[in-house]
Amino acid sequence: MLVGQDSARTDGSASAYTSTATPYDALIQDGITAKIWDTPGLDGTGRTAADLWNVPAILSDINEISVIIFCHGTMCGRINKDVVEAFRILTSFFGKEGVSVALVVTGLELRENKEAWWSENQAHIKAMGMNFDHHACITSIKGGQAYEDSADVVRAMLLRCLAEAKPARALDIKRRIQQDSQTSCLSRLFG
Repeated sequence: MLVGQDSARTDGSASAYTSTATPYDALIQDGITAKIWDTPGLDGTGRTAADLWNVPAILSDINEISVIIFCHGTMCGRINKDVVEAFRILTSFFGKEGVSVALVVTGLELRENKEAWWSENQAHIKAMGMNFDHHACITSIKGGQAYEDSADVVRAMLLRCLAEAKPARALDIKRRIQQDSQTSCLSRLFG
């Protein structure tokens, strides 16, 4: 959606396509680009942390993290304890001061007012301990004006995130990961 071409393989199958973190350059607005990392889903499939997200390998290639974006497809069901735990663990690593945390909700093709989803579900999400700085409620089915409008909504959300971001340096994040290696926080989630 943000890259402007079919970069990441997607469809409705039950198996995941993304097995490693893959970077894509996205044009957010004239003159403003961002590197977006597509990562394996945090879907409780029983994969190990190394299979889902090789954090040290990602961090060796990046200089900073400005925004964490969680994508939730309404067709995948409710936000459950596994999603909440993934949120908690990843924001404990990356969601420090100056790093925006955003939610993109997909699967809202049949809703005329997509933003109404947020109004109806925001309190429940906060009650589960998931606090987002920004959100976007969209359709991700290609074609038509609704898709183009959704791409604009996500770009506008990213611009708001980037405007207030003070990126966390990768070195600081690496330090936190190394300090956590004794407790194996990620393997508790994925292993």
